[in-house]
Amino acid sequence: MNLDSKGLIVQSTGDAGDQLQREGFWFEGAYLNPSYGSFPTMTPYTDALSLLYTTEGFTRSWMPPYNDPTDTSRDQLVSNIRAMGYNNLKPDLSFILTNIIKNYSRFPNGDIAFINDYGRFIRAYRAWYLSPLLYACDLPLFINSLIRIVASRDPNNVGDDINHIGDLAQAQNIYPTLISWAARKVYKWFRYKGPQYALDWYFRAASGGNPEFAGLWAPIAAEF
Repeated sequence: MNLDSKGLIVQSTGDAGDQLQREGFWFEGAYLNPSYGSFPTMTPYTDALSLLYTTEGFTRSWMPPYNDPTDTSRDQLVSNIRAMGYNNLKPDLSFILTNIIKNYSRFPNGDIAFINDYGRFIRAYRAWYLSPLLYACDLPLFINSLIRIVASRDPNNVGDDINHIGDLAQAQNIYPTLISWAARKVYKWFRYKGPQYALDWYFRAASGGNPEFAGLWAPIAAEF
């Protein structure tokens, strides 16, 4: 695993532009697959969040030029919304949700928060009393499965699969609906070479990635 001087995840080149996303995706996977093991030099999740937090919001990385909280995108935060939910970090969840609402349903960099984003929060909070709303919130999840299937005609088009896999896993484990079940099965059956291919290709060492992610998530994706 490629780590920087503070024990946070980076590419093999040291690039930390997706550090916040990687931290969330690793620790949600570690929750779902605790038998995989850990790396002694890796910073624990709550400590990692402290390093990536400012009073203005979470940053993509603690290192310039990625330490501007207003540049933090939807893609960087969604894995952490799920990971915070798994780890019961509700104050951090509330900080993100409150700022999205204050920003007129937009993430810090201006990315729009759609209905499926609020479904992710419902599951992260384990707000069972709002679970009936998930039937509507999961419609974009199903549509995204179809989009990823079509996009997978290009074997290199895997970037958007990673957070989708995390969303499918969250929906499978917390308040699943018939729609989320269909989204998961369609994606597993019809995505080119399946979800594991996307994980293997995205995190391949040849591109500077961390193949450990693909190993961590392999049994999770296999359960789709």
